Amino acid sequence: MEVKPEVEIKSEPSNFTEEERDNSQILFQVSGLEESRTEELKEEKIFRKKNKNQKKFHCSLCDFTTFYKESLTRHLLIHSGEKPFKCLECGFACNVKRNLTQHLLTHSKTKLFTCPQCDYGCNDIRSLKTHLLNHANIKLFTCDDCKYACNKKGNLRRHMLTHSEAMYFKCSDCEYTSKRKEDLTRHMVIHSQYKGFKCTQCEYSCNLKANLKVHLLMHANKKLFQCSKCDYASNRKGRLNQHMLKHSQSEKE
Repeated sequence: MEVKPEVEIKSEPSNFTEEERDNSQILFQVSGLEESRTEELKEEKIFRKKNKNQKKFHCSLCDFTTFYKESLTRHLLIHSGEKPFKCLECGFACNVKRNLTQHLLTHSKTKLFTCPQCDYGCNDIRSLKTHLLNHANIKLFTCDDCKYACNKKGNLRRHMLTHSEAMYFKCSDCEYTSKRKEDLTRHMVIHSQYKGFKCTQCEYSCNLKANLKVHLLMHANKKLFQCSKCDYASNRKGRLNQHMLKHSQSEKE
């Protein structure tokens, strides 16, 4: 059963052109997003005002404060590096249970929410609302240092790292560094002994889904990467790049 997104759909103007009408429809679909954000900020402000004299829980390692002891307990897991919630399908691990619940949906082929404008589907209503902003060409988050704009706060944070050479995510086991946290997460799997992706046709197993896909191409005898100068073909892009060097060297000679 298809679940419709919980976004307010207002009536469509009748004096617009077809193109304008399509765009306005998208704008009406996402109009509830900005309103809900505003309401959330208002509620938070009222809560803080009412509870300004309430006892706060402070983190001893950073400036984090909260009114809830449970929130502080979850926050401290960030400093400890402990990730008790682990996915049995892959190497993903986190320190918040709801994050694992959300991650598990990525392994599901069923998409609870679908975009009325394209084939996009997801299992998170917030992701759908954010996606709809792309059709409406709305950018909620802008960079103060350049003209970059996006509709995801996480994307803006990653972008801001490009303006600061000092901010890198570093691997604790080797010299690997990255400006993207998700790249470091994927890299850390290399150091893990967990090999959850197994081939059904042989004993091969690995810790990255992408590597398993490449391996399966060998069984299918598919060679996606072909040389433009000869008949050479490979199922690995890296091998094709090495092969192309031979053509470059021969041309120089």
